[in-house]
Amino acid sequence: MATVLLNKKVGTNTAVLGTELNSLATATDSSAGTAFDNTPSTTDKGFLGGELELVVTFGTNPTAGSLAYAYMIAAPDGTNYGDANSTAARFVAAFPLRATTSAQRLSRWIGAESLPGCNIKFFLRTDAGQTTASSGNTLKFLPEYMQAN
Repeated sequence: MATVLLNKKVGTNTAVLGTELNSLATATDSSAGTAFDNTPSTTDKGFLGGELELVVTFGTNPTAGSLAYAYMIAAPDGTNYGDANSTAARFVAAFPLRATTSAQRLSRWIGAESLPGCNIKFFLRTDAGQTTASSGNTLKFLPEYMQAN
């Protein structure tokens, strides 16, 4: 009987939010960002999970322990996305914030249960009590999958 080994592989680290996060007021949903194609094909089975990395700065200290929430919307038909608002979209991660005006680099893993096999977009909402800085804020996604040898 042959032994099958599974190796973890990573895709390309992709900025899925950028200017959408600049000057984002507290308790406000950002606009949805750039589409990420997670559609399976004959050569690629789609990504099963990945790491979200939020880099965010505030001009005034956010409330310690407040959160930034990442949400996702999908386009199962390849064209039409769900509503980009936090009451209707799929919640995927929460990032705890520190009370600092220095840049915060925060990461969270999202698993297969969060990633549909179609085009997806992300957006963010904070309850920081402060507005994000006017530039330099990003959300990146590093997708991962398993490959059999």
